Amino acid sequence: MTVTPYSYRPPPVLDVEASGSGRYAYPIEIGVALSAGRRYCTLITPVSSWTHWDADVASLHGISRAQLYDHGRTPLDVARLLNDLLAGITVYSDDWVAHHRGLGVLYAAAALSPSFALRSLTEILSDAQRAVWHTTRVQVFTALEPQRRCGPSDAQVVQETWYRTRLATAA
Repeated sequence: MTVTPYSYRPPPVLDVEASGSGRYAYPIEIGVALSAGRRYCTLITPVSSWTHWDADVASLHGISRAQLYDHGRTPLDVARLLNDLLAGITVYSDDWVAHHRGLGVLYAAAALSPSFALRSLTEILSDAQRAVWHTTRVQVFTALEPQRRCGPSDAQVVQETWYRTRLATAA
């Protein structure tokens, strides 16, 4: 069994919703689930060079481009907020490649560097947790019944799934 630094305390989880997939996609929402139920979420206003929009992906996350312009924050504001919120800690992602790329696009637009580390959740999952992950995630998603698929809901589902798989597989 892999020993994690979190024992039974769920790790902080970050999720990035994007305008689509592929090299022209950009981040549209960031969600973070921290300890003790603390959550953070913000929409991101696209910069002028961010034009890719995939309607199929939008139907999954349920965010419109109009919402981004009406309620989003600039990439600079979001990067600063994330740096303040996550300074010096490691946050985890269940889709490290996509989320790392999304953060890269965000921070490049903001001309800043992250003050935190983003790591793959697989680094802190035991083999036993991996074996029950999918089934547990479906149970957690059903139990939490998020109103829409979004960054903070996805981060919360991942964090709760980690916790439940940790409890279920503890030796």
